[in-house]
Amino acid sequence: MIQQLNQVRWAVARLFFIVYIGFSVVSLVGGFLTAPLMTWYFFGDWRFWRHWSAGLGLMPHGLRLLRLMASEGQSFMFSVPLTSPPRTSPDLSATTLHPLWPQGESCGDCSNCCKAGGNVCPLLNEADGLCRGYNSFYWRYFNCGRFPSVTSEIEYYGCSKWVLVPDRTAIVPPGTVSPVFHFDDLAEARHSIAVKDLLQNLRQMQSDPPEAMELDTSLESQAAPPPVRKPSAAWSSTKRA
Repeated sequence: MIQQLNQVRWAVARLFFIVYIGFSVVSLVGGFLTAPLMTWYFFGDWRFWRHWSAGLGLMPHGLRLLRLMASEGQSFMFSVPLTSPPRTSPDLSATTLHPLWPQGESCGDCSNCCKAGGNVCPLLNEADGLCRGYNSFYWRYFNCGRFPSVTSEIEYYGCSKWVLVPDRTAIVPPGTVSPVFHFDDLAEARHSIAVKDLLQNLRQMQSDPPEAMELDTSLESQAAPPPVRKPSAAWSSTKRA
């Protein structure tokens, strides 16, 4: 019951946002007249005067995204289910880090996705490459916070950090590369990393032969059995007497 109530609440919140943005675009002045609400939605801040320069770019950027969705079939940009919970990070049950991604959990900055196709998002702070709207309503309730959730997003943004969780039922057309990894692909990638580390260790040992020789000698001394001492001649004659 609680889950169903939450889904209703999330859906109502998204619908209200969509209606509000539609009203702002159609009226041309709705966003300006309700500037505190607009900046709260996109920047998480009611103080609209702090976001004038970025806020003025929201409408033209939104129109560009609508054109992409309508003319180029990029509907994934607004494909979040109404009843899905807000998120500040990807769903780890559906995504995983690429095994060859070198930077761990960090993306470095937001430039790769927020400048895709030459369309610079007005929420991107180009001075430091970070998002001004991080963890805002728009971030949590729509695509940014949950990226990636579908294959189309990874392909469009050229993301080399995330891959979808292995799915053997995925059908990949001949001649194409899918960002959906299979278990064999992941195992092969991890194996190649292990082999690379092993070769690096071997090269390091070859570049420092004295330590390697000392290590081999110590291992041989530990593995060799203790020497057997033969009885002396005096002890043998005493025993015979």
